[in-house]
Amino acid sequence: MAKLLQDREEFDQFLKLLVQENVPSYLEIGSFSGAAIRLVSTVLPKGARIVAVDKPWKSTKLLQLQQVVKELRQGGYDVRHIIGDSADAKIIAAAKALGPFDAVFIDGDHTLAYVKSDWINYGSVGRLVGFHDVARDLPKNEHGGPHQVATFWNEIKVGRRHLEFISAKTRARTDGKAAYGIGVVFN
Repeated sequence: MAKLLQDREEFDQFLKLLVQENVPSYLEIGSFSGAAIRLVSTVLPKGARIVAVDKPWKSTKLLQLQQVVKELRQGGYDVRHIIGDSADAKIIAAAKALGPFDAVFIDGDHTLAYVKSDWINYGSVGRLVGFHDVARDLPKNEHGGPHQVATFWNEIKVGRRHLEFISAKTRARTDGKAAYGIGVVFN
């Protein structure tokens, strides 16, 4: 079973927002094992379009994501899985061709350059855009590089209608292993 890499309380708040905003189409950049799209599907109507863009870094996670995609298709959702680097022009074009989307969730590479790139490439195709790990930056992410979503989030939210979902558990973390927090801007 795919494990959710978001704080469940924060992600539940994000799911409530998707319901409030009547979201029938969803693009996720960085789907890892598919746990998040599985949960998102529980609040979207049958037939909803769900697109997962992911460059798997472990074959086991790719297999899990493919299984989730298969199950969601069997459950009546219009699910597409685009395998590749979210910054690649072909991947961008393939995802945009399936849009626009009511919601975009950016949770791919957490370096500043990639978060900015994902925003530039996908932010305009969603009426609301969520970012994962906005609570704090970390010197290293799971791939060894810096974790800089909070820096980007604190820049982009200024002057925009936005929401933040940051749980008390996330605020209290001191282990330096996870950033968590979800930020959403409205286009």
